[in-house]
Amino acid sequence: MRLPRIFIRLLKPLKERRLAEQRAYELLRSHLSRTQRAQFDSFGRFDVIGSDTGRLYVVRNLTSINIDEFDTDGVCTMKWCFVPSGQLAQGDVLLAQKLALECFESEALLQARAYRPNA
Repeated sequence: MRLPRIFIRLLKPLKERRLAEQRAYELLRSHLSRTQRAQFDSFGRFDVIGSDTGRLYVVRNLTSINIDEFDTDGVCTMKWCFVPSGQLAQGDVLLAQKLALECFESEALLQARAYRPNA
């Protein structure tokens, strides 16, 4: 039994979006260190060290308020949310956040929205 053309046309954008998401996660994984890849595969998150301050950030695979900042005692001191413009696949957003924190942490955080960890 073949699907009517209307259903095929309706399903095509979903298939394209799923393919874009898959490619985005592949690109992200290719830019993660071995340790970060293991963290991401096991826990859906990875550690990033800020380029300017050396602070530890944990980037989680969530769509908002997904970056936690930790002090040297391992206590979460702040939560952050920033995303690039446009309708990007989630893997692309996570890669942009990783690179921003690793390459221009201060500038990225100026654009970010900060949240108290207990809020």
